[in-house]
Amino acid sequence: MLIAVLAITSSAQAIFEEDFESYSVGEDVAKNGSGWASRAFDNYGKDNYAGAVVEVDSGTNGTQVGDMVNSSAWGTPYYHLDAADQFSAGHVHFDMLNYGGASRTWFSDSLSGPGFNSQGGVYVMNLSWVSGEDIFERHPAGNVFDEITGGNRAVGAFTHSQWHSYRIDFDFDGGTGGNGEWSLFIDDGSSAILSGALTTDGSSGGRSLKTIGWGIASGDGPLLDNIVVKPIPEPASGLLILGGLACLLRRRA
Repeated sequence: MLIAVLAITSSAQAIFEEDFESYSVGEDVAKNGSGWASRAFDNYGKDNYAGAVVEVDSGTNGTQVGDMVNSSAWGTPYYHLDAADQFSAGHVHFDMLNYGGASRTWFSDSLSGPGFNSQGGVYVMNLSWVSGEDIFERHPAGNVFDEITGGNRAVGAFTHSQWHSYRIDFDFDGGTGGNGEWSLFIDDGSSAILSGALTTDGSSGGRSLKTIGWGIASGDGPLLDNIVVKPIPEPASGLLILGGLACLLRRRA
């Protein structure tokens, strides 16, 4: 019976995974219909940014990685999640190596554009990896990669040219004030190094994560690998599993 219960609860729990192993070295993943896209924030509105070029990692993180390179202007590679991979509560995992330049990581609850939701043109989560090895919560509508003012920042939270694993937990229905919440963890740590509210115009309840992205300034961007987006099991699923366990225990008794 437990197997049947697990099958029922897991069948709806889709997971998005990207390790860049299915591409050829040198391939731009934003150009092959993979779901990746890109946008360059230049003065001419040109889409002249390569979303992520696959290369062989020179370190020990993996065989192939996505290099968020930039050809000429500030830009952002982003991924629109399929409907089955959009959740109101879940985790985003990724490994990242930062060369030392400014970069950012952002989430959106919309598919209408690169990071902007339909309620007011803002990101629901927007973080900067800045030159001082700090991670800073950016203004939701900001487009400054190395923004370093403000108090919500994790000091010394990453090391240049070293791989780290990050996990961002998000919950559109949690938090206070109806705006949901997120927390950032590093290297499988149990305590969040940074947290905040999912910024929306009005309540975020019932919304879901639809787009994930990384932005960089001119020059080399970070290397990315092992990106995973998965849901947090709903309470009802947990109750079903517990119920299945209880039935098994009763049958064995």
